Amino acid sequence: MKITSLFILTLCLCPSARALENKRADIIYKISIPDPARGLINVEVLFNEVPPGGLVLSELGSSGYLNLSGLKAKYGSGVPLEIRSYGEGKPGFKKKEHLIKNAAVGMKVEYAVRPGAVGRHGHIGYLDGRFGLIEGKNLFLFPRDAAGFNGITVEFKLPEGWEAVCPWKKTGGVFAIERDYYGYGLDTRTVLDKAVIGFGNFRSCEKEIDGFKARIYAFSGWSPERSASICERAFKLTEYQVKLFGFNKRWDYTVIFVPEAADKERRVFGGSYSLGQGYEMEKLTSRRWELFSHRLHHVFNAYPPLGMSMDTWFAEAGASYYEIKALSSLGYYKLEDRLFRLYGSYKSGRAGNDAPLSSEPEPNSKKENFLHYTKAPLVAYLLDEKIKKNTKGEKDLDLFLRHIYSERAMRKGALNLREELEKFTGAGFGDFFEKYVDGAEKIKLKFGLKRHFASNGKTYLILLLCLIALSEIFSALRARGKAKNSSNLVK
Repeated sequence: MKITSLFILTLCLCPSARALENKRADIIYKISIPDPARGLINVEVLFNEVPPGGLVLSELGSSGYLNLSGLKAKYGSGVPLEIRSYGEGKPGFKKKEHLIKNAAVGMKVEYAVRPGAVGRHGHIGYLDGRFGLIEGKNLFLFPRDAAGFNGITVEFKLPEGWEAVCPWKKTGGVFAIERDYYGYGLDTRTVLDKAVIGFGNFRSCEKEIDGFKARIYAFSGWSPERSASICERAFKLTEYQVKLFGFNKRWDYTVIFVPEAADKERRVFGGSYSLGQGYEMEKLTSRRWELFSHRLHHVFNAYPPLGMSMDTWFAEAGASYYEIKALSSLGYYKLEDRLFRLYGSYKSGRAGNDAPLSSEPEPNSKKENFLHYTKAPLVAYLLDEKIKKNTKGEKDLDLFLRHIYSERAMRKGALNLREELEKFTGAGFGDFFEKYVDGAEKIKLKFGLKRHFASNGKTYLILLLCLIALSEIFSALRARGKAKNSSNLVK
């Protein structure tokens, strides 16, 4: 396959991207995809600077998702260098690291990556003949100690007609990231680690909302009308979250929407952070948009550098509650209907999973999934109602979030939720926390028969039709029996 596209992306550790124009980068990543149908990404790393005493390359994210093969190092004309690898190399465990003991200036490290390992969100990255999507942490090996490196460049060689899209900014012919991202304290390592990178052909659109610029890339294989619809929905949900928190500073956010995987069984996930998110959007279901809104909410309530420092349960409660409030505000469904369905999931899943929200369940466990994504949003709803009651309808959870964000944004100190709630409302929340946060009292919500029948209308209609059909069958059988008896009497 002919290779024509070349993108040079510079991640700059120095004060300005222009400094690298006249200075050789200390680390150069050369990434190529000769044949995307094979599902392999080739990586070559050149080192123009190395620290004394050897070099340790580490995986940026959780081990096991960087599906790496063919790792080797050589110097000069091809003299091989010994690599010692250690670490668990499994999802959720210690990161795998690779020691190059005799590392020297001018050495080259080579390896290949196969995206698509399966995790809780589906395929963690993906690549085939149509497109590619991957998060930086599942692509790059990076020096464990990067303090001595002045600049990093990344070159992409892609198939004809393909491009690379990512959150990095283009300055003077290169994509550049300064040491202190926008002055908010997001370091270069994190920007490389958390970048969502797309490969392929995309249609793009962008919109700035109070300084927050959202760039949407939609797979070009979809129709222009479908891409426009995706952009419109994404912008509306973005505006909802930006306005909710009252954000009004400069920030760029990159979203990459791709089609489903070839197996059509698992979704494609390319990462989510304050820099952006990448996700499969083949089916425009309300659940897909809930997840988009959920991850966007975390940009302001949790992810550095824009987010706040708060208890995990409240961060997840807010994201899960406002994902459905956002969609209900745009007319996807009625809030009460969605809460009713969520309450049904809570009642059916409570046995064996319920626990205080303040507890720390095992990561990625069934219990964590229940507490964070089923119970927590219901508690957030109860908290919303409690604030309204305590302030006679003058305040609600929306106003509370905007209030604490104005004081705690950019990780300014840990949030004491109960203390802030009581200051904000002038009322106590001791009983609420005792029941639903530090305790596991059963949640009781009343929706009424009208809501029950409205939310289960299709089910009851099917049951009604079945009963009518059974009634007709029994009537026919009775008529047949009577006819048979009459015939016997005549005989």
